[in-house]
Amino acid sequence: MQKNYLMIANWKMNGTVDYLRSCLNQLASHHFKGCQLVMCLPAPYLGLWSYEIERFGKFNGVVSLGAQMIDPRHDGAFTGAFNARMLRDIGCDYVLIGHLERRRQFAESHEWIASQYLQAVLAGLKPVLCVSDQEDTHAARGRPQIEYALDAVFGCDGFISMPPHDIIVAYEPSSSIGGSCADFNHISAECAFIKKHIQTLVPEEFGAVTCCYGGGVDVEVMANLLQLPGLDGFLMGRLSLNKAKLLEVLNQCCIS
Repeated sequence: MQKNYLMIANWKMNGTVDYLRSCLNQLASHHFKGCQLVMCLPAPYLGLWSYEIERFGKFNGVVSLGAQMIDPRHDGAFTGAFNARMLRDIGCDYVLIGHLERRRQFAESHEWIASQYLQAVLAGLKPVLCVSDQEDTHAARGRPQIEYALDAVFGCDGFISMPPHDIIVAYEPSSSIGGSCADFNHISAECAFIKKHIQTLVPEEFGAVTCCYGGGVDVEVMANLLQLPGLDGFLMGRLSLNKAKLLEVLNQCCIS
């Protein structure tokens, strides 16, 4: 039985309108089976992607739209911000929460990230919580960092009142973001740890945890990554900006 992989393409602050349309045209020529592709685009392109994909009318939900962040506050005088409700209005289904680059470069705190997660769930979005072994460049690496990030969301006061929903976590080794893939045994072990720890924090009715890996995901390592137990998907950064490589990876995972 083929595994259903969650493939998340994070463009970060990259891309153009022409590239967006070219990427969509190429994706439209393939038949997806056994996976879900999520395109996390820069905010200015979200509405255009939503419009264009509706015009194609052929993806049947297997290609979804995601944002790279949200502001957890409700409507108000917050110039430049946008919240979860607005993302739902333009057709987003997913949102990245707590990406390492947001934690480091924008000083997003654990409390702020927990608030983003809760607001995303309440608005009907599927949050993808990103965790790493080193949030601060001066801090020691290791599982305590991962555990603390998980506790901050799934152990916060507001989480217990959340409706049951799909829990998705993306593990990003700090040394692998923008670089080479982490050790395969390390990836498998950390995904197992993440799933086990979350099970101690959330009620049983939340069901299975989806664990994705991000960091140096590329064509050359995909065959090995697909053999790892407990790995349910991938968070792809640099790879998602190369249409040929993206399609090759998708071909290995979920295109028939």
